[in-house]
Amino acid sequence: MVIIPVAILLTSLFFSIRGYVITDNTLYIQRLGWNTKVDLQNLITAEVDPQAMRNSIRKWGNGGLFSFSGKFYNRRLGNYEAYATDLSKAVILKLRDRTVVVTPDDPEKFAHQVLAAFDSSS
Repeated sequence: MVIIPVAILLTSLFFSIRGYVITDNTLYIQRLGWNTKVDLQNLITAEVDPQAMRNSIRKWGNGGLFSFSGKFYNRRLGNYEAYATDLSKAVILKLRDRTVVVTPDDPEKFAHQVLAAFDSSS
């Protein structure tokens, strides 16, 4: 009875989102022990939208224990990936091949930095 809740807690903690780093044309989503990479070369837009994940269905992933991370769907975005902690700070990154939602501390500044990184790589 104790093992399953502890396993869920530890697994969720391991996959939690710790921060975001932009270098050149790559976004690194910092996890506990590793980074998830998002190549920004195919970036179309970066839009701040606190309602981005509203009415979403989780297809696979974590739905709120330390983070919202994994594959989600809603009518507005279609299928997308989320790497989020504070849904009110959502930034939608539309790429040619996928959509990613992240939640940096300063969404406006982050969107500007992502677009600047994309512009410098073009």
